[in-house]
Amino acid sequence: MVVGGCRRRLAISAVAGWDPSQQGSVTAFHQAQVLFEQNCAACHANGGNIIFYARNKTLFPKALEKNGYRDKASIAQITKQGKGAMPGYANKLDDQEISLLSEYILQRAAENWK
Repeated sequence: MVVGGCRRRLAISAVAGWDPSQQGSVTAFHQAQVLFEQNCAACHANGGNIIFYARNKTLFPKALEKNGYRDKASIAQITKQGKGAMPGYANKLDDQEISLLSEYILQRAAENWK
């Protein structure tokens, strides 16, 4: 059973474009996925945005580019500080968690959240 779960995570990482060697392991991808689900998915499920006046501020590539979030550092900054209706997470997540989350968002965006 554990082996099957490991295979599933490997398959997920391959589909999402995640490079486990960058963060050390497939476990990092899973941790980032959990962080996203716990902290971001309520508003950004599947890369979207449920806030009616911010619908163009999604996590899809064109919106990230248009809004100036082209790289891990810029995504980490808005994650820490927040902006508009989005709260900052500097007091809730540590730098490593924010780094993992930023990488996850970029990877999922590169795959168009599929």
